[in-house]
Amino acid sequence: MLARSPARSHHLQSLPFPCCPIVCSTSYLFEWDNGTDLTLAGHGTIDGQGYKWWWQFLLNKIPGDRKRPGLVYMTSGTGLNVANITLRNSPIMHMHFDNITDDEDPPFMQLAPSELAGIQKWAEEETAAGAIPMLPFNTDGIDPGVGAKDVFIKNLTAENFDDVIAVKPCNGDCAGMSMLCTENIVVENSKIFLGVGLSIGSVNPKDPTNCIKDIVFQGASFKYPFKAVYVKTNSGDTGDGIIQNITYADMTIEDPILWPIYIGPQQQKEPNGIGDGFWPETQPLITISDIFLRNITSTGGFLPHAGILRCNASNPCTNIVIEDVSVESRYSNDGLQLDYVCESMQGTVTKASYPLPDEGSDGLCSFEQI
Repeated sequence: MLARSPARSHHLQSLPFPCCPIVCSTSYLFEWDNGTDLTLAGHGTIDGQGYKWWWQFLLNKIPGDRKRPGLVYMTSGTGLNVANITLRNSPIMHMHFDNITDDEDPPFMQLAPSELAGIQKWAEEETAAGAIPMLPFNTDGIDPGVGAKDVFIKNLTAENFDDVIAVKPCNGDCAGMSMLCTENIVVENSKIFLGVGLSIGSVNPKDPTNCIKDIVFQGASFKYPFKAVYVKTNSGDTGDGIIQNITYADMTIEDPILWPIYIGPQQQKEPNGIGDGFWPETQPLITISDIFLRNITSTGGFLPHAGILRCNASNPCTNIVIEDVSVESRYSNDGLQLDYVCESMQGTVTKASYPLPDEGSDGLCSFEQI
């Protein structure tokens, strides 16, 4: 699974496509189960050589659902410390961990001055060699998964084309488990180029209840993001889910390609047919409450709408707090700036925010000005 490049010191490469399908299709390059006081550190690069994997996924030549290797996976451990490494060009998610806790005070996971140059300049080596640039599917940066709690991520530099950080609930078979929340995660001081946001979810309904709560994203700068604030539900008609007490604070967003703020059903449609499309139905089985957007400035957006705020009429989002949030698009000076697309949201907004949400397309958006 691992090869060391002779041309660059401290540069590890995973085996490119094609490699042994049994090993490569399901494994991570580094994988730990039930570790204690684990440190992954250094000043080098781990390169997943994902370019050919992304092409094969697009062409539906990889059997099964997303059967591609990642770079780092950890589960059921305590005392995790990751520092001073660069992860790049993973065939799929760069780093994923479940049931990881940090019992130190304060909890600590440092990625400084680490980078997740996930798809750096569209796989720059391949492009420089004359290959066609390829969209790297499903290459999240860091995915804290079910049961992860008491985690502190700081000083992350990221460049990718998917979620920079995606806090996830249970996405597998959770039958027989009591409700497990992914909770108490703090992300500070992130510098992001491109990317699809600091994300919650997606959260689909489950039995037992899917749960993400008590998450803080604070101090982030974005340049050309597809999205920045991203809270997303997913389809399903059995079970339920909770998204509660999520804070986004002290952020600057420059030139967002899509909406800088998006709360609603996940937008996704992949080559293998997965996903509900560009404008899915809202999800009545996920309860979203206590979402705090504070001191956020977005300028130069390519779309005229300030953002998307969409919940279900039978289960509206409640206590959505918009405090000193300013969103201006490239059309603001021409009088073409549009408000939020809003459905079934309730909360408060400070008068210093711009624009102010109106009653929405369904007449069920209600924001008290304070």
